[in-house]
Amino acid sequence: MNPVYSLQNINTWWKTGEVDPVYLHKRIRSEFTEILKSLGSNRITNIIGPCGVGKTALLYQTVNQLIRSQVPPQRIIFFGGDEMTLFGEHRSIGSMMEIFATDLLHENLFALKAPVYVLIDDIQLIDDWQIYLLNYMQKTTNIKFIIAQTLSGLSSREFPPDSDVKVSVMPLTQPQFAEFYGVYKNTDIDLIRFKSLLPGTSIFRDPKEYYEALSANIYPLGEFKPYKTKIMNEYLLCGGYPAYFGAVGFAQWQASLLEVIDRTLYCDIAAAYNIKSPQKLKKLLYFIATHSGREQSFGSIGRALYLDTSTIIGYISFLYNGGFAGVAENFSSNSTQDGRVIRKNKRFYIFDTGIGNALLRNTDINAKYGAFVAQSCSYMAHEYAKAAGGEIFFWKDGSREVDIVLSIENTLLPVSINFQLEYSDRCTKSLKVFMRLHGAKNAVIITKDVLKSEDGIFFIPHWMI
Repeated sequence: MNPVYSLQNINTWWKTGEVDPVYLHKRIRSEFTEILKSLGSNRITNIIGPCGVGKTALLYQTVNQLIRSQVPPQRIIFFGGDEMTLFGEHRSIGSMMEIFATDLLHENLFALKAPVYVLIDDIQLIDDWQIYLLNYMQKTTNIKFIIAQTLSGLSSREFPPDSDVKVSVMPLTQPQFAEFYGVYKNTDIDLIRFKSLLPGTSIFRDPKEYYEALSANIYPLGEFKPYKTKIMNEYLLCGGYPAYFGAVGFAQWQASLLEVIDRTLYCDIAAAYNIKSPQKLKKLLYFIATHSGREQSFGSIGRALYLDTSTIIGYISFLYNGGFAGVAENFSSNSTQDGRVIRKNKRFYIFDTGIGNALLRNTDINAKYGAFVAQSCSYMAHEYAKAAGGEIFFWKDGSREVDIVLSIENTLLPVSINFQLEYSDRCTKSLKVFMRLHGAKNAVIITKDVLKSEDGIFFIPHWMI
């Protein structure tokens, strides 16, 4: 097929002057702010995340915003690395750019009359794409690249320092899911008022400030409890992939998640790392989902799956890059110093509860509700710590235990999840011991419905997060 004709069919805004609403989410992800900030930079805007989290929608949203900002639609080009009409005949990014400049803009590619915005989806599927992009960056300042790719551990490392702005996009966290839910479900709840009553910051940034903001609005917030609880229950069951809001029925949604898993494992990861038996990756993912949050060692997992320890370590890193699973070390004073890692069992957990439920065919979360909350909070803490340049651990010393330990810029925040009143004293004592031993000033207990403070420990109901 003629590539000019294909590009015209893909970039419909060249004729209409607008992006078809079918390509836009009703709710814009919070990460879009990072993309907007990067548009004024000469660096490549590099959107990185697993399959199915909404990277393509963010690209279309960027096109929409550029047009609203008075950028001529004809100077905005979008295409994907999986587009066979463009790349089925061994064409390169270079040939696409030449076709666009010569046949459509009628300008010299290296002497453009005005800025051009080039958005490329699934760029990791195009051969030698890094070479072409870096070449254009060196020869012209009038081309702005906004790209999206999977597998953050692969080609994103091949850019020289400071040549790109990385925007990480993962499954929605609990607060993000709640915002999407309010827009897509068309509820009668006053969402603007509800959000105005919540703290304007993360619970992990300043627990004291978060607690005080909730305490000041405890009575008006109470009327929203049934609504927010319903949202959280749906999130714990279905997960944080934005396509959920367009699914027809729960069975269809779980089938869609299984397709995401298979595409990521059997196509993206297997191709990127030359894995000959991707079914072993799926068995490992299933094993982690089955034992999510439990203490394991690489060796014990290897013995259970008949794989050597080095293979398990490699596969775990692939699942992490694919956006599926994480590992938390047992915290010690040496855990973050000089690259040393304490040699104890680790906790492996699935990032997205919906992915885990689809793998395990779970249709009900009530039997292990507290465990689902712990898994969800671990993912939320992981995302917060990653954005802040930190990491998360757990802590266990004899009978004392803390579910999550955030370590950010030499500041520690221990967090426990406790939905059972009979274990409240044990949980509080463990946190106090950790605070005394490691100098943490504050701690958090995520509860079912208790809001209070005690000696620097802040009890926060899960539905208020």
